[in-house]
Amino acid sequence: MQGPVPIRSKADWAAQVFSAKAAQRGAVVRRSVDWVEREVGREAFIAEVRRRGYHMLECAGQFVIICNAGEIRVVCGIFAENSDSIFRRKIGGLLRRIGLLR
Repeated sequence: MQGPVPIRSKADWAAQVFSAKAAQRGAVVRRSVDWVEREVGREAFIAEVRRRGYHMLECAGQFVIICNAGEIRVVCGIFAENSDSIFRRKIGGLLRRIGLLR
């Protein structure tokens, strides 16, 4: 599998990322945080994901973009209902109040 094709201009990046077959069918695409920061800029990338109404996670040096606006339910991990993480206990109530956690 090859990495992303180099971007010729800053205007090309959104077309490159979101024209992937996975993005077109509402699935998941990922990009290295380093690539995003080098080629696009973190804030511009986040703004584009928000503009499209998609969801984005950052984990282990990767941005994972869920290319649809559907509801997300975390099945396992620090936000999952059965998790004992300190982080979840401390912010769980806040996340519930703002609608990010059920």
